Amino acid sequence: MATTSFKKEFLVDNPKAIQALLDSVENPVKIKVSTRNLEDENKKGLLLLKQHLSSLAR
Repeated sequence: MATTSFKKEFLVDNPKAIQALLDSVENPVKIKVSTRNLEDENKKGLLLLKQHLSSLAR
């Protein structure tokens, strides 16, 4: 379940885990989000929905 805040204290005492945590904080993974044409996708979705619903009416 997603929450808007996270408040939990915990202790990390493993040196390898501490170093891995520090490395991940210092070097975050960069994620590239592709740009999408939402107008075209909406048109395509509406067309597919119309086709599906028209086949049910028969």
